[in-house]
Amino acid sequence: ENEEQGIVEPLSETEIGCFDHRSRSWKSFAFDRVWGPDEGQSSVFQDVEPLALSVVDGYNACIFAYGQTGSGKTYTMEGSNGDGISH
Repeated sequence: ENEEQGIVEPLSETEIGCFDHRSRSWKSFAFDRVWGPDEGQSSVFQDVEPLALSVVDGYNACIFAYGQTGSGKTYTMEGSNGDGISH
């Protein structure tokens, strides 16, 4: 059993793979969009902008951010001062 191996890996733009140590097999899960650890904030915003604008128009929406503690979820969603993105 290789503990160094990633437990969750992006497989494509819409799918992630999760390793189940009990069954020693990978399981895949599909989403509307998956971003890997190398995706930048502007790339994520470009993809979710239509969803965010639909909320302003009165529709319900959910943007689910999943990742390891300290991996940058909050930074990706909120940004930082001086990055040119309105908060």
